Amino acid sequence: MAIKQIKKNCVSNEVFEQIKENIINGEWKPGDKIPAENELKDMFGISRNSVRTALQKLIALGILSSKQGEGTFVSDLSPGMFMNALIPMLMLDNDGLLEILEFRQIIETESVKLAAQRATVEDIEALAKLVEAMNIMVGDNYHAQTFAETDSDFHEMLVKCARNSVLMKVYMIIRELLLSNQMDIQRLMGPALAFKYHPMILDAIKRRDQFIASELMKEHIEATIENIKNMEINIE
Repeated sequence: MAIKQIKKNCVSNEVFEQIKENIINGEWKPGDKIPAENELKDMFGISRNSVRTALQKLIALGILSSKQGEGTFVSDLSPGMFMNALIPMLMLDNDGLLEILEFRQIIETESVKLAAQRATVEDIEALAKLVEAMNIMVGDNYHAQTFAETDSDFHEMLVKCARNSVLMKVYMIIRELLLSNQMDIQRLMGPALAFKYHPMILDAIKRRDQFIASELMKEHIEATIENIKNMEINIE
C-alpha cells in the first residue's frame, strides 16, 4: 500500500490526495473497507482530526461511504464520482477560477442556443423572475452570497431550458463547483456584469434569437475572464 508520511502544513489535503490516488489506481477497490481512523493516523504520522477532515470530504464527494458500526468503504466508481473528485483540485489554486470560466464558456455558449429554441413560456417566466430578483439586489439590498446563488440559478435554468439530459447531468454533477465559482466572481467583481448581460440574454431567448443569445453569453463570460486577468496583473 503506497502511503507516505506527511510533513506539509495542509495535512488534511495531503491525506485527501493520497487516499483518492489509492482509489483511482485500484489499490482500494469499490466495496473495500479502508483502514480505521486510528490506523490511518499512525500510517500517515499525523493527528486523528486531520484524517477525519479528509475522510469527511471524501464522503461528502461520494468517493467514500460510511456505515455506522461497520466502517468506511470505497463507493462504487462512476464518471460522476471522478468529476466530483476534481472539485477540490480546481479550488486549490487561482488558475481554477479561470479554468471553470473557460469550461462554462464552452458549455453555455452552445447550450443557450438550444435554450433559445426550446424554452417554454414557463421557462422564460422563471428566467425573468431570477433576473428581477437580481435587479432588486441593488445598493443596500446587495448581498454577495445571495446574489451569487441567484446568478448560479439563472445559468442553471438556461441549461435546463436546453432540454438536453446529458448537458443537465454534467451540469448538476459540478453544480456546487459552479456555485463556488459564482461566489468567487461576486467577491472579486461584484454584480455589474450580471446586471448588464442577463436581461439581454433573456430578451434574446424571448425572441428565439439563438445567435444573439450565444454571442451575448460568450461576451459575458469573456468579459468576466478579462476582468479577473486584469485584477491579477494589478495585484502583481
